[in-house]
Amino acid sequence: MYTWRELSQSALEHNIAILQSYLTSDTEICACIKGDGYGHGLVDIAQILDRHLNWLAVFTFTEFQALIEAGVTAHIVILGRIEREDLAYVLKNQGRLYGYSQEYISIIQAEAQQLDLQAFVHVQIETGMGRLGLDYTHASEYITEWA
Repeated sequence: MYTWRELSQSALEHNIAILQSYLTSDTEICACIKGDGYGHGLVDIAQILDRHLNWLAVFTFTEFQALIEAGVTAHIVILGRIEREDLAYVLKNQGRLYGYSQEYISIIQAEAQQLDLQAFVHVQIETGMGRLGLDYTHASEYITEWA
């Protein structure tokens, strides 16, 4: 027994067009393509989506690096934690980071200041699930402090 994957570029592009037809022209879509493009090939999928979308999301530094090296121009949000030794590469390539704790955002901020670069951080706010994110009762204070 074996498995295979088959990707229809025209079907993917058609689906994107259908989705965009329901949205206003200034609405941006972020496609999450972590996990090797959900088995369809990270770079293959990204290169198709890059022609139609402004945002992509991955989970790991390795996935981010692969997209940068492949020439993807869309904004790339990294949903997972990036190790300190990889932050410089992400910041220099304008990666968007997912900030889920004060500690992690402070590390990102310190690295960006050291490199004299702007950090782009999407702040996760804990609203009741009890998992990740800044406490919603203090989130605005933290965001104001970091801005």
